Amino acid sequence: MKKKQQIDGKLEQTEPSSLAELWGSTGIEKYKTLDLSIYTTELANYNKSDLDEHAIKIGLIPVENRQLLTKRLLEAFRVHTGGYKRPKSKTTKGKLPGKEVMDILAEGR
Repeated sequence: MKKKQQIDGKLEQTEPSSLAELWGSTGIEKYKTLDLSIYTTELANYNKSDLDEHAIKIGLIPVENRQLLTKRLLEAFRVHTGGYKRPKSKTTKGKLPGKEVMDILAEGR
């Protein structure tokens, strides 16, 4: 049985937000995961040279301060995963305004 997470009792529904997603990309190619806790653990297990190499691979300039570099990597990860977790837009059919409102709007013509 697959492990599912529900926070507020609603099913999380997302829609593709890029052309790559429409072609079937899941977003895990760049970071190997979309789970923040797994990525944080992975970063904690890296030594400084591995962390620098990973930053270069991601497209960030490595800095000497490990905490700052980790913070920047996590922020880049959140931005990346946010693009793949775009919620579906809710399209609701709105009611047409009543006759009184339409009359008021027609006065401006």
